[in-house]
Amino acid sequence: MNNMLSTPREPKPVRRAKAPLWLRMALGGAFGFAISLLAISILPDRARLSDLSALQIIAGGIGLVALLIGLIILAMSFSKAMYNSENWTAESDANEHQKIAPQLRISALAMLAMGVEFFALAAPVEPTRAMPVIAIIVASLIVQFATSWSIWRKSDELQRMVMLEGSAVSLGIILLLITIWAPLQMYSLAQMNPLALVLSITAACVVPTIWLSVRRGLTS
Repeated sequence: MNNMLSTPREPKPVRRAKAPLWLRMALGGAFGFAISLLAISILPDRARLSDLSALQIIAGGIGLVALLIGLIILAMSFSKAMYNSENWTAESDANEHQKIAPQLRISALAMLAMGVEFFALAAPVEPTRAMPVIAIIVASLIVQFATSWSIWRKSDELQRMVMLEGSAVSLGIILLLITIWAPLQMYSLAQMNPLALVLSITAACVVPTIWLSVRRGLTS
């Protein structure tokens, strides 16, 4: 009788074996780069790949990858099955997706804003585009700052520690980079494109945090 009246438990999803993180990141980057080349190839003749510098192509590729990641995270926030297929473990709570969904949407918004920023940086340089590009970049940075602050407030102690350690390492790398670049630029020994500086600082900010997240077991 008790068995008949008891509420049936929702079966836990079966966790499938996943490829190593480095392999998934490499495949994702390769896929994003291939899609970016395809997107550029179908643009009008006046905006062909040959019109862009190597740095602009890299910025466009980063923007596309950020948009793809943002869309995937956004889809996970609305699909419990999709989230569980990637994140479920034996310790997962039945309501985990419901709890994490708002955080996923904030993270997705941050990634989408980053994608828009780098697409704007990748746009062919024309005087008529100056103000729109600047406005788009400023707006995307405001969104990224607001979402980062929200993520910080809602993170646990371990996540905050990783963020702080990543920021400290990033600051050291950025200080080293700019300190070496300054005298080279002052004495005309080396000229660094502003976009190259942005890409370098972005890498210095992102890579340490990802590395520390993997080391602390926050990313599988």
